[in-house]
Amino acid sequence: MQRSFFPRALIALAALAASLLATGAHAACTLSVSPANIDFGSRPAASLPASDLPGWRLLGQRTGTLTGVCDTPQSQLRLRLTNVQASPTAGLLLLPARPASAAPGAMRLRLQEARAGGNAVLVSVESSSAPATTSVDVTQPSSVIVLHLAQPLPANTGFSVQLNMTALLPASFTPAQLTSFAAQPAVELVN
Repeated sequence: MQRSFFPRALIALAALAASLLATGAHAACTLSVSPANIDFGSRPAASLPASDLPGWRLLGQRTGTLTGVCDTPQSQLRLRLTNVQASPTAGLLLLPARPASAAPGAMRLRLQEARAGGNAVLVSVESSSAPATTSVDVTQPSSVIVLHLAQPLPANTGFSVQLNMTALLPASFTPAQLTSFAAQPAVELVN
């Protein structure tokens, strides 16, 4: 019997919420992402709507928040996503499937609404020639994200970035069994 639905906690990004979402420390800074669990509900694979990207269906969209605080002043904030892989489709990150024999999905990750010390700041991807703006797509593993501070961030002052995650499945995806999707990226300060 072929199952064509996804588990209730389509932990598709619950693990994204577990490592992006797990707490990490770097030097004098502590980073965390919340919520810890992202639920996409249960639905038949055939019911997934087409995405705006040809050849892909929309599994779901969720939002998380990356927060951080450093116990020393910071003149710049540079963050890197680690433990993520590129998707064969340009501009997307890989969303591994479990069991491993199932076809992987993909993920779009957009960072926006960056704030430092309560003030809105612009954000950019260090390797891109695009100017700093209010939102940026992370399209490559190990991308360095820069929060453009107008002035140094005092010690023990928080910063945050909204993470918009869009999970996608290939339009040809037909599960032979119950399949979940998970990613386990981490975030580190690169200063």
